[in-house]
Amino acid sequence: MIHSVCSSRTIRWIARYGGIISALDITEEQFQPASLDVRLDLGKPVSRKEWAGGDYIPLDCSGGELVLEPGYEYCLGVMELFEVPYHVGVRPRSSFSRIGGMLAGPWWDGLRVFTRTVPIKVRTGDRLAQRYLHNLCNRKECPKIDLEFDLAAKPPLAMKTGAGTIDFRAKGVYAKEDYFEETSDSKSDTQLLVSTNEVEIPPDCCGFVESHHHVECQGLFDPGYRGCAMLSVMINRNPFTAHRSMAELIEEGIAWIRLLPLDEASEQYDSTYQGGRVLSKHFRESE
Repeated sequence: MIHSVCSSRTIRWIARYGGIISALDITEEQFQPASLDVRLDLGKPVSRKEWAGGDYIPLDCSGGELVLEPGYEYCLGVMELFEVPYHVGVRPRSSFSRIGGMLAGPWWDGLRVFTRTVPIKVRTGDRLAQRYLHNLCNRKECPKIDLEFDLAAKPPLAMKTGAGTIDFRAKGVYAKEDYFEETSDSKSDTQLLVSTNEVEIPPDCCGFVESHHHVECQGLFDPGYRGCAMLSVMINRNPFTAHRSMAELIEEGIAWIRLLPLDEASEQYDSTYQGGRVLSKHFRESE
C-alpha cells in the first residue's frame, strides 16, 4: 500500500499558509511538479564523520562553502523547515547521485549526505535535494514499471575515483571522459545504468525508484516523464550483505519504478531529464 504524493499545487498551498518556513523567501524555481527543492544553509551547524564509523566532528563553514570529501558522511542544515499537518509526511530525494553523491537519510532540519568518488563543492543556497510530501491518510495499491538493462548494449558508466572536484553550481562545464568510463568490471561499487526500455509516467502520477536490498538507488520521476530511466546504483558492500555482481543483481531485478498517484493534477510537467538524459546538468550535453 502506497501513500499518494502532494502535487506542486498542494505544496504551494502548504507553503502559502505557513507549513513551510524559510529564512529567505521560497523562489518560484524551487517548486517542482511533485516536490520542493531545499537549499543548503551552511550557517547552521555542520559536522562529519568517517563513513566506516566514528563520531561526528563539527566543521567551520562560516565562509558559506564546503567541499564534500569522499569517505565521509556529512550532516548539513537546510533553509526550509516543514511544519505540516499530522497527516502529511515529508521525505528527501535527490539527483545528487548523478555526480557520485548519495543521501544517507533524513535529518530533523537538514540532510545527511556522502560521496564515495570525487570531491563536491557546495555553498549556502545550493539546491542539493528535494522534499516530497505524501498523504498518510490516503493509501492505495500502486502499479510498478519493471526496468530492463543490457550491459552489453548499454555498458554502465563508472565514475573515476580521484577525478577533480565538481562545483555543484557549475552547469555544462565538465567533460564526460574526465569523470566517467564505460566499465566491464561488473563489481564496481557505483555505476550509472541506462534502461533499454522507455518509461512513461502518467501526468497524474510521479515515479518513485525502489531497488533490490543489496543496492542504493534514489530518484523521483516527474509527472509526464518520457524516456529511458537512468539510475545511479551503489552496491552495498559490508560483511552483512552478499557480494553480488551488477549482472547478478540485474538478473534478480535490480530496480523498478513505483507509480505514485498525485493528490491532484500538477501545475507543471516539465523535467530536467526529459527524454532520458544520462549525465547531470554539470556536464556538457554534447558529450
